[in-house]
Formats: sequence, structure tokens, C-alpha cells
Amino acid sequence: MILSLKTKTLIVIMATMLVLIVPFYITVRVFLLGKFRKIENDTCQHNIERALNAIFYDLSNLRAISAAFSNISNLRGLDLGDLNINAIVFVSPSGQVAYEKLFDQEASDEFVQLDLFKHIATFSDQTKNTLSGIVLLSERPMLIVSRPVSRAGHIVGNVVLGRFLSAKEITKLAEITPYSIDVSAINDPQVPYSVRQSLLSATNKPTYVVNATSSKSIAGYALINDVYGRPALVLTMSMPRDVFSQGQASLYYFLVSLVLFGLLLFGMVVFLLRKEVLLPIFDLTKNVERITLNNDFSGRVAVIGKDEVSTMGRSVNSMLEALEESQKELRESEERYRHLVELSPDAVIVLRNLEILYINPAGIRLLGGSGSADFGGVSIVSLVPRDFVDKFLGYIESINKGEDASELCYVKLIRCDGAVLDVEIAASTTIYGGKSALQAVVRDVTERNQMESKLKYLSMHDVLTGLYNRAYFEEVIHKLEDKPNSPVSIIVCDVDGLKIINDTFGHAAGDDLLKAAAAIIRQSFRESDAITRIGGDEFAVVLPNCPYDMAQMLCQRLLDNIDQYNRRNPQFPLYISKGIATSAGLTGELHNVFKEADNNMYREKLLHGQSNRSAITKALANALRQGSFIETDKGKQS
Repeated sequence: MILSLKTKTLIVIMATMLVLIVPFYITVRVFLLGKFRKIENDTCQHNIERALNAIFYDLSNLRAISAAFSNISNLRGLDLGDLNINAIVFVSPSGQVAYEKLFDQEASDEFVQLDLFKHIATFSDQTKNTLSGIVLLSERPMLIVSRPVSRAGHIVGNVVLGRFLSAKEITKLAEITPYSIDVSAINDPQVPYSVRQSLLSATNKPTYVVNATSSKSIAGYALINDVYGRPALVLTMSMPRDVFSQGQASLYYFLVSLVLFGLLLFGMVVFLLRKEVLLPIFDLTKNVERITLNNDFSGRVAVIGKDEVSTMGRSVNSMLEALEESQKELRESEERYRHLVELSPDAVIVLRNLEILYINPAGIRLLGGSGSADFGGVSIVSLVPRDFVDKFLGYIESINKGEDASELCYVKLIRCDGAVLDVEIAASTTIYGGKSALQAVVRDVTERNQMESKLKYLSMHDVLTGLYNRAYFEEVIHKLEDKPNSPVSIIVCDVDGLKIINDTFGHAAGDDLLKAAAAIIRQSFRESDAITRIGGDEFAVVLPNCPYDMAQMLCQRLLDNIDQYNRRNPQFPLYISKGIATSAGLTGELHNVFKEADNNMYREKLLHGQSNRSAITKALANALRQGSFIETDKGKQS
């Protein structure tokens, strides 16, 4: 999902405010609630101490009452109800009960409490000291005081006073602290297990435990030891959590105030940000979108002020100026390129997936079409002869892969009229219609190839006879010298009497004789033999894989063919001197073999040249007498 700048800004502001407000609120909440909880715990503990002090005050009061009974005579006719005492017992030094009076004020009747006497029996050895505390009776706990009783300065026993820690007494304690108070035995199931464990494991005295029982009430617990110093009772005080509730209410109002302040701040920030930042940016964006939509880089955005947005606007205007100039230059460049392509003498073809997208006029003329519609959507492969398709496709693939585009591809193309052209193609990747394409420049090289072929032919052939020339002879010699191990024979031939014929009947007659000699020599040797004209009237035949005896046999065939020619042309006979030489299959000796054959040819010419010239002269004289060549050569002899 793409968010707008406005949405992103609002999200950032909200996130920033949350990051600031939430930790601040959490910190304040933890700190204040901690303070309120401490105040609450201190208040609860203070009230527990007040309740404990009330119990200890009752013990002190009971000790004060016991002082009035230090004389046994004072025990007679005593009303326990007036003194708020439930038990008074006199114990002799021997541990015998000398006097007892037990009265349950709540039941308004006397009671028998046997387990009380068990505790009193343990006080018999405490005749010298006053002992006070709490004892757990089977029915309920009791405050008890034991004081020595004297007579005439002598201790005659102990007086024991007891007062039940009844519900009435507990109610009086609750009046001291305006909260609910309860006293339970340490092993009472109503005492939470965790509280009991905390009270019993505490090392500090007095021992208090404060525990929240709910969100609206809190309970304080205090451990009370019995007269023997053992854990006996748990004083429980419940009070409402007014302090903590007030703290929570304060935090709630604080949170509401903080949220309202945050919303107010958020609104102000959004208003100012929108007015000073977002609206100028939105205006700038709209102007840029308008210019982009119209594709008109001559437009400009409004710039007001000197802030960052204005700087951005000026930068956009500078960019638009550069784009406008660049677009102008691009149009001019495209126009120049279009003219160059349209006027190019070479064919320019744009391809995509081998289909023709564009072809310039030169290309239409080259392929013999009547217009660009003849080639629109046509596959270029259909214009390539089958033998050249693989080569052409390989070249196109290499260009698409980004390989060297400077290499040219030489193939053939088929014109619309069926004619086949030799072409060279230079291709490169380009962009056409916003998509990648391939641009090929095609040039017709048919005439050039024909001219090159002709020049190559002329460079290796004799124009008059059509035989290979001296250059080809040297090339063959060089190749064969690199491949020894087989005999190579060379036959050198020289036409006798050519100068006489040229002087008598002109060079045309001499040329005809050379042509006749070339034809006879060609038909006398093998197709694999290189027959060359190496001079004016001199021929050389290179015979690969030919021993000397085979060369002699071929020379004999040449003589036989010459005899047949002379019989057919007695008025214009042909005589050839020849020389044969054969290599021994060694590297680099063929030039010496050629010299040897040439020497052998001149040796034969010296031996038979005179007779051949005489025969030629006689034949020419007969021809002159018959007038065979007078008309033909009349102009040349004048």
C-alpha cells in the first residue's frame, strides 16, 4: 500500500506524540501509584499499631487492676463484672488454687475453663515476678496477668487475673481505628497462607504484613505472640483503599488532561505543518504533474519565499529549463537522424523479433518494393536464402548478446522480383517506439563482389589464353614446396617461330597461335595439373604427384596433339620446344626444378629450333603465295 505524504506525516506526528506521552504517563503512573501505595501501606500499618497498642493498653490496665489484689483479703466479695474481668485465681506457692472465681460476662454466668488452670499451674514458680500476656484457651484467647501476693512482707502466692479477648473487646479496638478489626488464631484457615508464611518467617519485630485483598480494600496483618513468646494470634485490619483510589482517580484526570493536551498539540502541529509545509509541497507536486501530463517542459512552477520548498521549486524550474533545452536538442537530433536515414544510400532496417518495423527508401529500392507497406511485419528471415539463414541468425544473436558490433555479416537477400543480392550487414541494438529493437544497415555489394571476383580472376589468369599466369605459378610452387614427400614434375614449353609470325602477319595472328598452343597444352595434361603462361611465348605446367616417366608420357601426348593440329592447319603450323624436370621430394627445391626444366627447354630449342623455324618459314611462304593472310594483314604491313 502506497501512503500519501500527508498520511505519512500524520502517522509520524502521532507516533512521535505516542512515544513522548506513553512513556511519560507510564513513568508518572509508576511513580505516583508507588507513592500512593506506600502511603496506603504506612496508614494501614499505623492503624494496626494503634490496635496493637490498644491490646497492650488493656494488658497494662489489667496489670494495674492486679496491683489492688496484692493482699488476699481483698479477694473476698469481689464483683468481677464491675472490673470487666472474667477470671481471678489465687495460687499458693505450692501451686494449689486457694481461690478462684470465673465469670463469662457475655453469658452472664460462671464457666469452667480447665485449660486455664493448666496455664495457671505453670505460673507457680513465677512468685517473685509479674507476668502478663495472652493465652489461647479452647474457647477464645484471654488477656492474663499474674502478680505475686504478699502478706506481712512475705509472698504467700500469686493472683491471676484474666479477661477474654471477645468480640466485644475487638469491637472496642475497632472504635480506636475506624476500620474493621478481627483477631484469629495463627492456624486459622481464614488467615491466608502467604500471609501466615510471611509473618512466621519475618525476622523484624513487630511483624506486619500489608496485602491488597481487592481493588477497593486492603488488609493489614500483625502477629501477636502468647505469654510464652510463641506465635499465637493474627490481628487483621481491613480498610478501604481511599488513598490508592484517589491516586488512581488523579491519574485518570491526569491522563485525560494529557490526552486533551496531546490532541490540542497534535491539531496545532498538523495545522501549522499543513499550512507551512504540506500545502506548498502539494502545490509544487500538482504543478509538476500538470507539466508532466502535458509534456510541456516550457512550463514553470510558482516560487514564493526562501524556504526549503521554495528552493525545491527553483531547482525544479532549473531542471525544467534543462529538460526543455534537452528536448529541443533531442528533436533537432532526431530530425537530423531522420533526414540522414531517409537520404542514406544504404538500406536502414529496424527489426524486433526479426520482424521489419521500419525500412527507409533506400531499403525499399534495394529489395524492389513499391513502398514500406510491402515489408511491414514481414520476417527478415523470409528474405534470406536458406543456405544463409543459420549464418544470419547467428549474427543477429551475437548482436543481441552485446558482442562486437563492428563485425559485418555477408549474406544474400532475395528481392521482390526474385533476384538475389550480395549484401553486407552492420547491426546494433537500439530503442524504437520505447522498446528495444535492432537496427541494421544493409549495403548492396553485388557489383563489388563481381568486380572483386573479376580482379581476383585477372590477378591469377592470363587474359589472352585464359590459363593461369606467372603469379599463380609462383603460388603453386610455394604451396608444393611446403608439402614434400611426393614427386613434382615441371614442364616448360616455348612456342617456336612466334616472332616470325608476329612480324609477318601481325600480332593478331601471333595471338591466335598462342591461343591454339594454350588449348593444345590444356587438353594434353590432367585436370589436377597447373597449366600457366609465364611469359610471352612460354608456358609452364606443374604436375603434382607425377614422376618423371609419367611426365614424359604426358609430353608425348602433347606432341601427338600438336601433330594432329598441324595436319589440320598445314598453312599455319605449331612447333613447341619443351623441357622436363622432376623433383626428388625435398623441401625448397622446386625453383631449382623449374630452372632445370627451363634449361632443358632451351637445350631442345637449340637442337630443333632451326629446323622448326625452317618449317615455319616454308609454311608461311606457301601461305603468302596463296594470299591467305594478305588481306588480313595488309594494314599492319604498311
